[in-house]
Amino acid sequence: ISREVDRERLDRWVRAGSAVAVGNVSGLALAARLGAQAEIRPTIPVHNSVCLDFLEDCGARAVWLSPELSLEEIEELAPSARVPLGLVVAGRPRVMTAEHCTLQVADRCVHDCARCGLRRRDLALRDHEGRRLPVRTDLQGRSRIYAAEALDAVPELPRLLAAGLRLFAVDATLMDAAEAARAVERLVRALRAARAGERMPARARGCGSGHLHHPIR
Repeated sequence: ISREVDRERLDRWVRAGSAVAVGNVSGLALAARLGAQAEIRPTIPVHNSVCLDFLEDCGARAVWLSPELSLEEIEELAPSARVPLGLVVAGRPRVMTAEHCTLQVADRCVHDCARCGLRRRDLALRDHEGRRLPVRTDLQGRSRIYAAEALDAVPELPRLLAAGLRLFAVDATLMDAAEAARAVERLVRALRAARAGERMPARARGCGSGHLHHPIR
């Protein structure tokens, strides 16, 4: 959703002729009204061609697909796109966004997010299997919960390119500068190799392929 505090913070970045990533429909509407080049972030889940058509008709100039899609679903959806499609292929997927601060379960809330010591710590939730899910909470008290396993879909680049995807990204939210640089360099090398028909790198140790081979049923 788009709250008043979000609009005060973000609307000023939506400018005519400039590219802007929008995470909700109100952001897309503002971009269309001001003449900005709106790219749909994965937080707006595009799971079928009807949704894709609607967003394109509303002014979307590019769509970053949901990490919940499988390869087969991407291959089915991509041919109907009229705009470039993209996918985050490395990093830690966000599995949930909570409109409240999950750090409050520690019962140490100071009711002042800017001074919160918990926000500066590397904290996580644990799921029913005991896996660690990193949590980051912003200054508006909104929590982002990330997957227990990092994503590496770089080995799937040839199939993603064949499906029609043209945009690829690294989510460096939980990486330091050196890790982010290595991930981007690896992605660039792999894209060049994929386009040349060369062999893809093996999946990085400790990483998975997300839902690309494990559809959500």
